[in-house]
Amino acid sequence: MWLIPIHLASLAIASAFLSGSILVAHCGYQVFPRWWEEVPVLNWYVTPRVHDAHHVQRDCNFSATLSIFDRAFGTQHRDVPLPE
Repeated sequence: MWLIPIHLASLAIASAFLSGSILVAHCGYQVFPRWWEEVPVLNWYVTPRVHDAHHVQRDCNFSATLSIFDRAFGTQHRDVPLPE
């Protein structure tokens, strides 16, 4: 932060968003409707169901907020069977 100054409000907003996203991804409940993952713009956000696949099959779906890096490195899998 000394090299590139960041406004305190920007830091607070980004921290709140990331903390909330990680909390939602690990909450164990599907808080988004099923159609959410079918909308091209919305499916970049990692839902709890998508991230839960990481805890079932540990070589995929590492992201807990946005799926940018999973898509880039080929580790995103939406077809992992999840326990009911």
